[in-house]
Amino acid sequence: MDIKNKSKPSLVTRILAVVIALLLGVSPTTALADAGVDVSNWQGCVNAAALKADGADFLIAKVTEGNGYTDPVGDCNIQAAIDAGMYTGAYHFARPDLGNSPEAEADWFLSQTVGYRAQHVLPILGWEPGGAYNGWTWWAKRWLDRVHEVWGVKPLIYMSGSVVTSNDWSAVVAADYGLWLAAYPNGYAAETIREAGSPTWSTGQWPFAAVWQYTSSAYGGGIGPLDANTFYGDATTWAAYAGGNPAQPDGSAVDITPSGNTGGAATTPDAGSTGGCGSSCVTIQSGQTVSQFWSDWWNVTVPSGDPNRVHPGDVVCHNGDTTANGGSRTYVVQSGDYLSGIAARLGISWTQLTGYRSGNPSLIYPGEVLYY
Repeated sequence: MDIKNKSKPSLVTRILAVVIALLLGVSPTTALADAGVDVSNWQGCVNAAALKADGADFLIAKVTEGNGYTDPVGDCNIQAAIDAGMYTGAYHFARPDLGNSPEAEADWFLSQTVGYRAQHVLPILGWEPGGAYNGWTWWAKRWLDRVHEVWGVKPLIYMSGSVVTSNDWSAVVAADYGLWLAAYPNGYAAETIREAGSPTWSTGQWPFAAVWQYTSSAYGGGIGPLDANTFYGDATTWAAYAGGNPAQPDGSAVDITPSGNTGGAATTPDAGSTGGCGSSCVTIQSGQTVSQFWSDWWNVTVPSGDPNRVHPGDVVCHNGDTTANGGSRTYVVQSGDYLSGIAARLGISWTQLTGYRSGNPSLIYPGEVLYY
């Protein structure tokens, strides 16, 4: 930490101050811990309002993994949670076992989460590598440092209780990165979304856990099993971690999952557009989705490079008929491939890949010939 910042209280000190203030100054009915869930593509795009009705105050969603994978429903889950009035976090699943550098994975995460910074979404590193890799604390710290440098807030780091206590995390703790602890006192017995009290496992070199994942077998919001968590604070405390006020649905980021949403003032595509093929461009207005203009909403070029993230004022252009060859080069889909992973290996944007017969970028088949 820079010498010029030595006199500033650490994040841990500031969070403790918030908690102490809550203990001393609030009414007995004020919650000092909140309940929440974490989700990924395994749960699909969840009904956040239903989860909130069943006790979830916050939602953490997986958004990226390794260097090239983006969770296809990550943004849908985060925007749904914001719309439901929940506070939110976005996590990256680390893959040091694939030979990726921490900076490369951090930069991939950062490239996919640009819009979240203004929405005060909390960045998180999910640390679950197998074998000896879980002891690569230096790798984790470099990822955390890189995200902090760009995002401007200190990410949390998630890990199991055994990983907390079996490795030297002193450098990560000293750098003021908070802990999200996973330890299940009731094993895999069915659970509810609730405030679970204090962790039943050691927090190791951390003075306390910011979040405790107490089960992976909770049920709520009409789905399950779910990972359920207790956060030691409330929306104000979360905002102290995330570097601002809790996010509010304000149209600053638009979920472009095809939905038929027609909110906002429409901007008509250029003359001559058929809506399904041919070149045309639109300027995105607040509340609009790309699917309002083209049914093949993924087949567009956007300023962010990711059609899953558009903002008011963005000029979005359609790339033409997806059934046509997109270029002279080809790639044959292999078992286990996904579009963004193929694009990452080829060094291109996944929007440049065409020819998948489903018309859905999340659904490709082995043996298909893609063009780019």
